[in-house]
Amino acid sequence: LRAMKPIKKGEEITITYISDGVDSTTERQRQLASYGFTCTCERCSNPEISDPKSRQIKELLKPVRSML
Repeated sequence: LRAMKPIKKGEEITITYISDGVDSTTERQRQLASYGFTCTCERCSNPEISDPKSRQIKELLKPVRSML
């Protein structure tokens, strides 16, 4: 792995275990379960907020994905 920017001492770094992150909360939790954990971040623990945002992102990405 390589950092894209300098990482300050004590700065938290993260990595995603699943695809593009635009799936529903239920689907993200199902995918993460295969790695042996349940995510409790704000996005994963509040589907009323995150699921509509995920759907919006998915719609915005449709034109880009069709070009690939």
